[in-house]
This record gives sequence, C-alpha cells and structure tokens, in this order.
Amino acid sequence: MNFLADRKASQTMDRISSENFLIPPLVLMEKASESIRDEILKLPAIRDVLVFAGCGNNGGDAVCCGRMLADEGKNVRIVSVTGGHRESPALKSQLETAKRLGLEIMDFNEFSGNLTDIPPFFKADLIIDGLFGTGLSRPMEGDFLRAVKIINSSAAVKIAVDIPSGISCDTGQVLGCAVRADITVTFGLGKVGLKVYPGIDYAGRITTVKNVFPGKAIETAVRGMSPRIFTFTEDDIKNLFPERRGRKHKGSFGHALVIAGSSKYSGAAFLSASGAYRIGAGLVKVFTHEANRELIADKLPEALLDTYVDKQSALSSLNDNISWADAILIGPGLSQDETAKSLVKEVLKCTDKPVVIDADALNIIAEESLCSLLKANQIMTPHLMEYKRLSGHDMEIIRSHTLEEMMNYTMPPVLVLKDAVTLVRQDDNIYINTTGNSALSKGGSGDVLAGMMLGLLSQGMENFPAASLAVYLHGACADKYVETRESYTMLASEIPEMLKSI
Repeated sequence: MNFLADRKASQTMDRISSENFLIPPLVLMEKASESIRDEILKLPAIRDVLVFAGCGNNGGDAVCCGRMLADEGKNVRIVSVTGGHRESPALKSQLETAKRLGLEIMDFNEFSGNLTDIPPFFKADLIIDGLFGTGLSRPMEGDFLRAVKIINSSAAVKIAVDIPSGISCDTGQVLGCAVRADITVTFGLGKVGLKVYPGIDYAGRITTVKNVFPGKAIETAVRGMSPRIFTFTEDDIKNLFPERRGRKHKGSFGHALVIAGSSKYSGAAFLSASGAYRIGAGLVKVFTHEANRELIADKLPEALLDTYVDKQSALSSLNDNISWADAILIGPGLSQDETAKSLVKEVLKCTDKPVVIDADALNIIAEESLCSLLKANQIMTPHLMEYKRLSGHDMEIIRSHTLEEMMNYTMPPVLVLKDAVTLVRQDDNIYINTTGNSALSKGGSGDVLAGMMLGLLSQGMENFPAASLAVYLHGACADKYVETRESYTMLASEIPEMLKSI
C-alpha cells in the first residue's frame, strides 16, 4: 500500500528525522532539493529559473534547489515572500548562501505594482513554487495571494515543492487561491491533498521521493495516522486477488446472488451478473422479474435464473435464494415500486452474509428512512446524488468537500462513494482510487462495479478489501481500454471483457 500523509503526518516525518535520528534540517533540505533539481534537469529548454520562496522550510527547499540549478549553468533569480512573517532559520541560511554565491534576490515587498504591470524580473522559463508547503491551514492573503496570482499568470513551467501552495494537504481544498503546478515533487509519502479533487487538478505530474526521510521516520508517521488513507500498488492487487488452486469446482468459488432488474429495466441484472462471473464467482444466480428471462438466458447462459411476476411471488422465493447465496447484491435496475421496497426490506434483515447495496436499493433506503437497519456486513455504493439522499447533506458541500464527508461518515456499512476519484471507507481506513477515466461515465458501469464486488465477496473476501479491489480493477479496465481506443466509445458491457486484459 502507498500510505498518504496529511499535514500532521508530514510534520511528524520532518520532526522525527531531526529529533529522533539527529538529521539536521539543512541536510534534509539538501536531499529534497536534489530531487527537485533532478526533475528540472530532465526538462528541455530551461534556462531562466525564478524561485518564489516563502518564509518557512518549504522556501528553503526552493532556494537550495535554485542554488543547485545555478551550479548547472541556469540563470536563477529568487523572490523572497515573507508577508511580514519571520523567516525560518534554515531558510535564512539558504538565502545567505545564495547571496554569497551571487544569486540575485528580490524582496517581494519591493514589488508594489499591479498584476497587469509585472516587471521583467518575474519572466522565466521555469518557476519553483516554494511559498507554502504542507503546513498551510488558512486562506492565502496579502503578498502570498499576489505572488500566487503572478505565478499562475506566467507561461513558465511551474514546479511545486511538496504540494502546490494554497492546497490543503489534509483535504485537497483550495485555500483561497492556489498555484497551478505542472509538476509536483513531494517527499517521504504521497500527500492526501494531491490525490483528491480539487487538489489533483492543481498538482500536475506527481513525483514522490521517499529517501528524503529515514524509513523509520516514515513508519512512525504512518503508525500515527487516523484515519489511515492509502492507495494501491500493483503488488497489492496481486496479493489481494483470491487465489484459485487446483482440484476445485464451481461451488468452491462462491454462490453470488444478483437481485436486480424489473419489468422496466432489464440490462442492469445482466451487467451485474457479468461483472460477478468475469471476476471469478463460481456460480451466479439472477433473481429478477419474469420480463427479463429471455434477455438473461440469451446474453448470459452461464447464469442460474429465478424470476417473479409480482410482490407475492417475489417474497415467496426470496428466502430460498438467500439461503443458496454466499453473498448478495440488491438494487441495480430494481425500480422503486412496492415489490422492490419489500425485497430491500427483507434483504436488509440478512445478518450472516455480505450484501452489496446499490442503485435503486439505496434510493429506497433513503425514501423509506431505513438507515437504522443498515449493518456492518453490507457495502453501500452511492454516487454523490444517492449519498445526498441518504445523508441529507447539501450537494455542493458533498461535491466540494468529498473527502471530509468520507471522514465524517458514521454508518455501519462499508461506504463506496463513487465520483471521478472514488473513495472507500471502513472504520479507520480510507482507500483513494487512482485508476479510471471518463470512459466509465456511461450508464451501466456502476452495475458492473457492484457485480464485481459481489463476485469477490462470494469468493470469501472481506467487505473492505473486496470493495476497494473491485473499484481499482473497474478503473483499470477503463485505463486499459483507452490505450487503444477513444474513451467515449466504451460501453458498460465491455468492462467485464476488459478484465481479461488486466
């Protein structure tokens, strides 16, 4: 797993390195600056470099890097932006070194003009943003705000030190105004604010340099995180995926029950069942309205099938189907009629099997005020609007503070909050997904995802890893698709097929 640092964890890595392992801040600064320099030297046609240095150690990193670039023959100028605050000792030392080496340094206080009359001093091929690092917790103001606006107005390549100035390390929120970086070089651990919106839009290409801090300092920071926020590596995926050993049969890999579809909506049941089968479920049964019999039999002959025609016949068959299943999915295309409501209420009583709750089932829970019936053996998979109905929270707050919504989530089920960056939470763990693209913005893709979760659950995976792995693989299918085709051409029914290529 790649753990992500918030502001507190970032400060812990820095402090532990100096206090416990006696590595001076200037040594840490040299290592960080070398990594930024190395990224810059990979870029073509960089001659004039402008360094914006704030009053803290982030500014010291930027000045130190500027001095190293001057040694590489670059024309480096430094803008010191203190906003009336005291400079850190390490920054003072770096500025004095730069001064003695003959680098040109300007105090931003000397610039009193407006943003339409920026002097030639600010022209550059590349700008290093060292105004603020991960410690910023208040909105930009004064000289800092003006400096950010000057940086953003430039056509120069912009490289941010640790995190673009103005982005909250904890939430990815823009604190008044933020630098729009082309590249961000971050240290020790990836940062939470670089992996969620809107911060991800400001970060550009992200390089994480781990060897700036001792490994034990990073381990200490990770142990102190609450909640623990992480992304997956490819090795995680290999280790998480259910193992398939020899001398097994179809019943060894789980019985997956899909309760989906209605007389109005037929495709969802097929898509969900396809996702469950393609991810490895041994047997998949579709329990759906009789109107869908022909479609399921034709499109997915591998599936078992049971149907109903009305509320009475649905309820009379439900318990036998639940007894057969190892894991259950309810909701895709189910509609919100009385039959669907009765099915949802009965399934919510299930206490001994994992249940994926999706689509219409979520809307029924919200409409019927059934949240008190939710249990820890369940997974809820709402998109933002469905989450609004469940939580009663304001849509704009949910959209703009999605990670904070996830951090404040208190209902028992595992929550999969679907968005451009999908988040998964259980207790003190939050998974941030890093796969996927706009190819998934098609009707039915969520049905496939729910089916994939069901398929993993039926094979014995626990709820949280099953939900997180399914989200990762679902996005990876879309990433694989766009390697050779345009994103707008993918259909939801092609996602299960793409699993063969992952």
